[in-house]
Amino acid sequence: MAILFNEKEFEKLIIKKGEEYGDPVLLEVELEAYKNSGNLEYLFYVYHLGLALKNNNIAYFIRLDGYPSSMISILGLNSPETRNGLQNWKYDEERKNIFQFFVPAGLRKKVISLFMDVAYIETDSDVCPFYLEINHKYKIELIQHGYLKRLNDVDPELRKKITSDDKSVIDYMIKADDQGYYMPSLYECCGGGMELWYSLINVANLKKLDDFKKIVCLINGIFSNRKVLAKHIKEFGLNNIICCREQLYSVLCDSYDIDKQRVDTIRMHLNGSHHLTESDELLLESNEVPDYIIKQLNNIRYLPYASSSVVTAEIIYGLVFLKLKYWEEYSKLIKNDETTFVGPFFYINNKILASKKPYREFDPRLRFYDSDVSHFDFFNSLHVGGDYGNYPRGRVIYDNYSVRYIVYLDKSLMKDEIKTQIKKIYSLEDEIVVFKTDSHYTHNGL
Repeated sequence: MAILFNEKEFEKLIIKKGEEYGDPVLLEVELEAYKNSGNLEYLFYVYHLGLALKNNNIAYFIRLDGYPSSMISILGLNSPETRNGLQNWKYDEERKNIFQFFVPAGLRKKVISLFMDVAYIETDSDVCPFYLEINHKYKIELIQHGYLKRLNDVDPELRKKITSDDKSVIDYMIKADDQGYYMPSLYECCGGGMELWYSLINVANLKKLDDFKKIVCLINGIFSNRKVLAKHIKEFGLNNIICCREQLYSVLCDSYDIDKQRVDTIRMHLNGSHHLTESDELLLESNEVPDYIIKQLNNIRYLPYASSSVVTAEIIYGLVFLKLKYWEEYSKLIKNDETTFVGPFFYINNKILASKKPYREFDPRLRFYDSDVSHFDFFNSLHVGGDYGNYPRGRVIYDNYSVRYIVYLDKSLMKDEIKTQIKKIYSLEDEIVVFKTDSHYTHNGL
């Protein structure tokens, strides 16, 4: 049943919520803006749509034209007020005053059904981006977000404990482990292959959450060559890397006085031909755009809007928050059910003799899964004659950084039939496995 708008009652609700929020000046400014623009009814339905998600324990974010909304925060809905450099960059276009709802991937139909209990909703499944029309008057953009599904899997009561801008969490996110990687905080909080994340993070010298958000933007972008992108970050510094569409316009229009329509043309050329045209380069050079920016642009194929990347970073922040402060509860979400193994082995009498420790016994916060059993102790347990150095040997470990198993072994064992034996014994047939020779495992006489 649709909810009917009553302006006076809704205004009373806003004032009451504003008193609880504790910023009367912000409340007055925001309320006046919505009344003057005639969008108070629009806000009413957005509030109740958000409330429907909240009451059904669905994780979500609300944005207005891609930005956090102060009024949504005043109303007590899920719209973190995180301010950052990405959202300070202007994108020179008319504000549409359209709200976006970020919801977990796979829940769009459920979300729409909840929205239909609030108002009359029309959809057009052929339209991208996906818009919903409310009562033939107002549009919202419904965006399914893959990372939000991870946060949605967390117990709702645990989600309520997440607070924004916690310095200890931010320090944990950007702190490297003793080998220089960021695995302890980010593993199980980021999706997909981790190599791209760390190839960028480990040259970026992260110092604050804003830096991490820029990295997320770069992950969401498309570049002609990822190695060149990492090289540019290392050479020019992260602050000098163009990472989103808003920044492109801010840099070229505001800093170098290039007309917005010309920047539109440059961006379209990058999307189409994946490099600057000769006339684009001449224009940039004539406006004294530095060579390092021109080099970057020649490597860009697509730049994302900042909004989705910022939401991704906020979701990852939330997961890291829980990982750091509520590890026992958070760890229950991580499925360590694999029956693969790691550990040392010997090759004796044409047979692999293996010491195996199950993958599932390791703490997911570690970068490497490696058995603490030494070759010396394992050899003694085998009761084989002679010195252990007389036999070819190796070790299987798991690397969270690259999400793969690594087998270090004597060079004499680098044969297909022996590799197959090792994969079968450690149950690695369906896993990503890399074989590497290691001088430590060279047995006597080789």
